[in-house]
Amino acid sequence: MVSEVKGPGSGLMSALERASARPESAGTPGARPAAGSADVVQLTELSARLQAVTSRMDQLAPVDRERVAELRQDIADGNYQVDSNAIAEKLSEFEALLANLS
Repeated sequence: MVSEVKGPGSGLMSALERASARPESAGTPGARPAAGSADVVQLTELSARLQAVTSRMDQLAPVDRERVAELRQDIADGNYQVDSNAIAEKLSEFEALLANLS
């Protein structure tokens, strides 16, 4: 079976061409936001809980900037060893913390 190859990213280019051919406004012609209208952001319950957890973690565990710099250097040098057990344990602790918020 032979497939025709048109070149790298040919599918992407056609998608980009279609997107650029669309009018700027997908709504009614000439539709613009009302003057003085404000954007509104609504947080979901989960995002509000995540924000509370993040705030709590910031209070409980201050950042050791020196340790962060050491870790970044180890990663850049290729010397950092990933401890999958430690990661799994921390993820479990985080999930338990999220569960306790409800």
